[in-house]
Amino acid sequence: MTDREKRKPRNNRNVFEENRQKQVRINRQERFEENFSTSLPSIHKTTFNQPIFPKQPEKNQRTSLTSSKRNITYSDFDRELHYSSRDNTTLTKNIRFVRMWFQYLKLALDVEENKLKIRESDEYLTVDREFYEKWNIDEVKTKSFDSWFKTHKHLFTLKPVELIEKKSEIPNDSYIITVPKNSNIVSVRREIDRLLSDKLSNEEETTEYTFADSKVPYITLHIEYNLLVLAYNDVPRERILTLINDRYKHIAEAKTKKPNQKSISDEDLTTSKVDVLSHTNSISRRLNQDAKPRLLKVCSGVFPSQNEKKKELQKKYKKKN
Repeated sequence: MTDREKRKPRNNRNVFEENRQKQVRINRQERFEENFSTSLPSIHKTTFNQPIFPKQPEKNQRTSLTSSKRNITYSDFDRELHYSSRDNTTLTKNIRFVRMWFQYLKLALDVEENKLKIRESDEYLTVDREFYEKWNIDEVKTKSFDSWFKTHKHLFTLKPVELIEKKSEIPNDSYIITVPKNSNIVSVRREIDRLLSDKLSNEEETTEYTFADSKVPYITLHIEYNLLVLAYNDVPRERILTLINDRYKHIAEAKTKKPNQKSISDEDLTTSKVDVLSHTNSISRRLNQDAKPRLLKVCSGVFPSQNEKKKELQKKYKKKN
């Protein structure tokens, strides 16, 4: 009897079980690698800053939802003025832009204090403490934005129009107008317009701290802040690419439409079919051309700044069209 004849036939059940266990091991390894690549890496160099990623959508949802079950978007609040009925104050920009300025300054302070660089050729950052004197920099480093903003909101709000009932409350820099209590609101508006038309300025109102005249989208600032935090913490470019594409894949505003992708559907933009960043070179380009120069400008009090070359290109485009 040959060795082959002596060999017992394998049970089909055993073969099936071996293959099943092998596939389980492969699946487990794939899940581990995927979770590792999209989990938050070790942030060990920046003291006050961590990546701030968007809220992820719930199961079976394409986009993230607010507490009132509305879709969270990143473009519908790009208005010049933002009035709060809660305390009758008006911000010159939506509060999210103030939050982002705060985060960029906090990062600049972190980079300055820890003497961090992304490339050896980068210059060390120095924050203009005289410019930011009223921000209370020590609080910026240690407090959350919400906590800090409660005591610093006045730096970004326009002076309100107030109803003064006592003579002692009249500000020195205001006009005094008397309105009969039995007046009609329509006629009062007309009269106020007539009385003050040649006394008030037509120029845009300013606050103690003003935003730069730049149309940089909020989502751009959001992504680049995270790119900076990850890069300053020496996270490899491949890992950054996976993280950014994973954490922003549900946000249509984050997807850049290239000239040859004009026919991208709305469905594709809210799925992973279109990446936020296409390759590692795009990370380096955004860091060096946009994010790092913006962080440098923040040190001197300019936010949100725009790349000078992009400004020139936009001017040329406008002239042509």
